[in-house]
Amino acid sequence: MKILMALLYNVSYFLIPKTKVEPYQDTCIKITHRNQEDDEDDIALPPLVNSYLEMMVKQQQTVLMIVILHMVFNTLFTALGLYFRQDTINKLNNLFDDQDRAYQLYWILSTIDICSCVIYYFLTIKSYLTKSYYMYQLLIKWVYICFFIQVFLAYINKLNYLLVLLKILTYIYSKFVAQLIKGFVNLPRFSLD
Repeated sequence: MKILMALLYNVSYFLIPKTKVEPYQDTCIKITHRNQEDDEDDIALPPLVNSYLEMMVKQQQTVLMIVILHMVFNTLFTALGLYFRQDTINKLNNLFDDQDRAYQLYWILSTIDICSCVIYYFLTIKSYLTKSYYMYQLLIKWVYICFFIQVFLAYINKLNYLLVLLKILTYIYSKFVAQLIKGFVNLPRFSLD
């Protein structure tokens, strides 16, 4: 587990471009990159807040890398599942004794899986781009719903422990990032009046 997290961190360090951290601004405080005052009107944030922001960005990048890994593996497993679908349909046929019903169940569950993953990816990208507590809460709730969808996907041999593990990691890291955002938004704001 630690090796996987170290690998994710190292890959995200090189793949994700370094951006200026400015998600939360108002008229009194401007978030600067290295706690330096650019103009006389700008107030640099304390070093603790800058380190807090850097930690939040790294955790967001980790969530994004986990979801990218999930996307790659899920695409591979879905392609293999579609290629070998006749074997699964034959197993469902033995269960229902009706070829048409087994065929329909397979395609309904496959469509539900693809749609749930597309929503999962959309919510992750939207959360990463907006850095919004509300979007991370939606992502957390959707991952929770996806756990229940995985139970039904076991009927068509789509339950994959690797993908479930990646969704659990997404859930944990997203919850952590949401709490970081909530804590950051609730920090007291001071002005030098």
